[in-house]
This record gives sequence, C-alpha cells and structure tokens, in this order.
Amino acid sequence: MLSNCSWNSPGRNPYRGSVSAAVSRYVDIPAPERARLIAKIEAARPDDMVAITRDGIVGQHDYSPRISAMHFGQRTVCDDVIRDKWAATRSEPAAVYCEGDHCLIVPKICNNVSRVQRIGGGGPGGARTAGSQPAPAAFGSAAQDMPRAASPDDVAAADALAQLAATPAPVTSAFMSPFGGAVGGTFGTGKLPTTDTTPSSPVPEPDTPLMLGAGFAVLLAARLGVKARRRKTAPDSAA
Repeated sequence: MLSNCSWNSPGRNPYRGSVSAAVSRYVDIPAPERARLIAKIEAARPDDMVAITRDGIVGQHDYSPRISAMHFGQRTVCDDVIRDKWAATRSEPAAVYCEGDHCLIVPKICNNVSRVQRIGGGGPGGARTAGSQPAPAAFGSAAQDMPRAASPDDVAAADALAQLAATPAPVTSAFMSPFGGAVGGTFGTGKLPTTDTTPSSPVPEPDTPLMLGAGFAVLLAARLGVKARRRKTAPDSAA
C-alpha cells in the first residue's frame, strides 16, 4: 500500500491481477457485497458509465472527484491518486459498479480497480449533500499540498518488491565454496558438506610385500643352484 500516487500517466501501470483479488482487499466492504461486486465486474454489468476528468467524475449519478485505493501492477495499491497534471479537456471513460454505499470504478484504459464515492442526486443536475463534494479548485489545491506522489516508476518498483516479498524463498540453494566449485546445502542447519575420504587407488595389504619378497628369494635360490651345478660339471667336460 502506497499512501499517494500520481495518475498523471493513465495506462502506464495497468492492473494485472484478478478482479477477485482486487475486490477482496477492500475488507471494510461486507463479504456478500464484495461477492456481488466481483460478479458484476466479471460479467461487465456496470451501474453507470462515467467520464473521469481532471476535476471530477461525470455520469448519471454524482460522484466525489476523489479516486482512492487504486490497484497498480500485480499487488500494489495506492490510497490516494492525484491527476492534477491532466489537461482540463482530458476525459477517460470508466465503469462504476455499486452495492449499497460501496462503489468501485474501473477505468477502461488500465483496468485499475479503484474506489469512488457516489453522493446524493440521480444525475449531474441532482441535489448534493451539503459539504459532501469539494469544489474542483479545493480538490486541486488539496492535491498540491500532498507529499510528493509516487511516480509511475516508483509504483512499478513497489509492485516488483511486493511480488518478490510474496515469492517463497527456496529451501535449498547452491553457493560457491572458497576452495572452488559449487556446494549444495541448506542454510541455517549448521551442517557442513561431507568430504569423500576414499583414496583414488587401493592401498596394498600388509602381507603383500612379504609375499613378493618370498617370491624373489625363491627365484634367487633357483638361479644360484643352476650356477653351482654348472661350475661342478665344468671340470668333467674338460677331461
């Protein structure tokens, strides 16, 4: 929720959520009336077609010029919306849906579901409740006295942040080990990744060197025996 926003660029940040999600955020409207409003909007059955101008809202009924709780993007809602930079001749068509004392207005250019107040009288010439609708000049000066209104870029950034905050964080993730390579793990568990201590080549068993030594000894003894027999038979062949 942003306190106040500039709507001086209609269509810049259209509402991208569902009608049900938008209307359900108006928790002060009784649930049965919210359900009927949702059904009306989804069926495109407005109670009035109006023209939004810089200084007012003109239709079959009389409305306060103030538009509030306007939806932008996927999740962002602006409590107060100003349009003081519009040309005096500018007009944007919109549909108004009412249930009891609660009315919603949906501009055609951006579908930004918003709230509007319908006041006394059956048309532009009908009677007004004294003091219920400020004059256009008073509405304009009130907008000038507001703190800096969020720009369309501010609204887009707020909506992106709201969507990011609503996205559940992954339970596991991978991080780069200072010793090289990516290590997968769960943050906050206090567990370190296990290290494989299996040697790359098998280590000889302790009795293997003894067996090799015995083999060499047998070969050496056999060779010495052969040489001894040759020396013994050498004189006999000379005779």
